Amino acid sequence: MGTNRLGHLPRTKTWRRIVDALVAGAGAAHVARETLGAAAARLARAADDAVLTDAVRVLMVLPIAAKGGDFAGALRGVGVDAPDGPDFCDVLAAVSERLDGVTPAGRGRTDVGEMAQAALTETLAASVGGTLKGLFDAGPEEVRRAFASKGTVANFGALAAGFFARLTQKVLHYFLSRELPEHVGPGKRFAGVADLEAFNRDLDVQCRETAAVVERFSGEWFSRERHLRGGEIDPGRAAEFAHGAFAKLTQAMKPGAC
Repeated sequence: MGTNRLGHLPRTKTWRRIVDALVAGAGAAHVARETLGAAAARLARAADDAVLTDAVRVLMVLPIAAKGGDFAGALRGVGVDAPDGPDFCDVLAAVSERLDGVTPAGRGRTDVGEMAQAALTETLAASVGGTLKGLFDAGPEEVRRAFASKGTVANFGALAAGFFARLTQKVLHYFLSRELPEHVGPGKRFAGVADLEAFNRDLDVQCRETAAVVERFSGEWFSRERHLRGGEIDPGRAAEFAHGAFAKLTQAMKPGAC
């Protein structure tokens, strides 16, 4: 990955407390909240990352572009260079190409940006691609309708929550992936790899539950922007949305939050 904008938690008193709790048998929910809570300030600053902001903007403009008859033309109008009559893989490839071309001025791509791009493509594959008869069998019109269906308050809220859940998962594993394998083996927290994998699955569940706090906010924000601005969402507005979503996430991540 590129330049690290999240930094490292190890060697801090907070990190040692998290590791001690892990060794003592703390559950996935506790470890997830403590880790993400410790990283909350850094994660909030990540909302300024250029790739993350563009990923959020693309997430919002895709359902809007799909509402009209010329899906491909509308996509190209917002910077996603899809071919005429795109199938789902065409759209996903165009989105990836779009984000590949976003590079912060004077800097390389960041870890945050890489995570955001992966979270976006995974979310689209699951939430949109998963509704199709088949990724390779669905025709252009079915694909357009699938993206357009995400343009309601409820459906966009769920789509955005899925994106932030995946992004949160990636941040969490970013910090924990180097520590957890050290606690696998006889006499350690995890008796074997299967136990570690089960713990990681529980961490992912916690991330999905935490990200649910942005669902209503996202749907209402999206609906308001469509009404006030006719669906034209610029990077500044996307960044504002990202900051609002991260504010809710970081509040939910604080140790002791319900």
